[in-house]
Amino acid sequence: MSTPRRIIVDDASPTILYGAGWAPADVGTLNGQGNFGPVYKGTTHSTTTDGSRFSFAFNGTSIGVVGSIAVTKLADGTFDPAWECTVDGALIPTGDATFPYFENNWGLCQQDRLPPGQHTLTVTVHTKGRPFYIDSITYMPDEKGADVDGAVLEYRNTDASVSFGTGWQAWSGQNVTTTNAAQVALNFRGTEVVLMGYIPTELAHTSTTASFTIDDSPPHTFVLAGLPAGNGTATQYNAVILSVVGLAPATHNLVITHKGDKDHTPLPVGSFLVTNSALPPASSTPTTNATHRASPVGAIAGGTAGCVVALLLILLGAWCWRRKRRVAQGEKAVPEPQPEPWTINGTGTPSASVLGTLGSGPSIPVAPSQMYHAQFTPNPFGTPPASAGYDYDFRYPGSQSLPSDNGSGSVPLSPQRSQSHSASPSLALSTPSSASAGIAGLGAGPLPGKLEPQRGAPPVVQQHQDSGVRYRQPEGQGQAIEELPPGYSPD
Repeated sequence: MSTPRRIIVDDASPTILYGAGWAPADVGTLNGQGNFGPVYKGTTHSTTTDGSRFSFAFNGTSIGVVGSIAVTKLADGTFDPAWECTVDGALIPTGDATFPYFENNWGLCQQDRLPPGQHTLTVTVHTKGRPFYIDSITYMPDEKGADVDGAVLEYRNTDASVSFGTGWQAWSGQNVTTTNAAQVALNFRGTEVVLMGYIPTELAHTSTTASFTIDDSPPHTFVLAGLPAGNGTATQYNAVILSVVGLAPATHNLVITHKGDKDHTPLPVGSFLVTNSALPPASSTPTTNATHRASPVGAIAGGTAGCVVALLLILLGAWCWRRKRRVAQGEKAVPEPQPEPWTINGTGTPSASVLGTLGSGPSIPVAPSQMYHAQFTPNPFGTPPASAGYDYDFRYPGSQSLPSDNGSGSVPLSPQRSQSHSASPSLALSTPSSASAGIAGLGAGPLPGKLEPQRGAPPVVQQHQDSGVRYRQPEGQGQAIEELPPGYSPD
């Protein structure tokens, strides 16, 4: 089982339940302070009401609260604001709650070890007028009960989905490179990806560029600004190196290439924040019947084929038995005269049919062959048509979205086409060939439709004096007798 990734929940998420006294804060004055980076996703909540609280229910094994710290020490030695965090009613550590300087992205409280399962976090604020800020909640989901569809997942630089080429080195919890053409790749499923890292003051500060590709698209260049002007020698933490948004809800491959060198700012890789996309439905055809169950096509096809084969075997056996029985009867038959009604031909000469035929066997209905279609796609979840475009937004701390190489504000990239191959193995039953025509009667004879004349002594004409059943003389025994019907008077 794969290791779960930490989930980041923004303060604006409806899963965070705020009590009275909370409101969105103005982040304009917050982002320009400290060196811990801007607030997450540009939003934060604050309160100046004593006793305000919020709660958050989650299924996981760890929990943390992140916000902006702005604590003042009062004359009586207490600190304003103060807060307490509980999980399922038990207090958890608040860390350094008296840090005297303003910083964003500060850990307000955290519990790293919780039993797997459902929990509830509650934060209560105590203030005498100073604002308390909440920016995000992070937690490690339970492997068995977590729902990560639509969540923001953190892919650390050590994640198995992150791969580095040559020219990289570890740098205090992240990877950095000052090598030209060094690459890092991320395979992920989602609609947005943000590269986070920190810019060390120990390395070169001069800005440079890098490029990225998504799913074999043409490379697109973005700026590595280095340390912000006026920063001095302070390392810049929680920097947004690259942000790519508007992707199709599918699996993607991101490749970033460094264009600088040791004389320019490095390319840092701390983590990728991926907005995970929901899995596609099992079938594109909706159903309105909750209890509808799919027909077992394979079982039906197999049963039908079995029935047809069994029927063929039964009919074949009956035909063989009948033929054997006829042959046996023919061998035992004695050439005795058989009663036969008179048949008068068009010339008044009586004739008798001695030949018969065994026609074609009965028609066996064969069901159409069952066709099984299997769709094979390199992408099991599917992508929108290639004509759809997606806007890619490149952001860096303190900079605007960069224009694309074609001069427009967005870079239209065609998503991967979903290739499909139809495999149609079929179960086909071939109709058996018709039985050959045969001869019925006494002994063998010519095929129907061509009677050979008898050769021998001239026939003897015999006229009968009365009507009735006559017995035909067996062929091949003495002279042939040409029998005429009796003559009748008019009265």
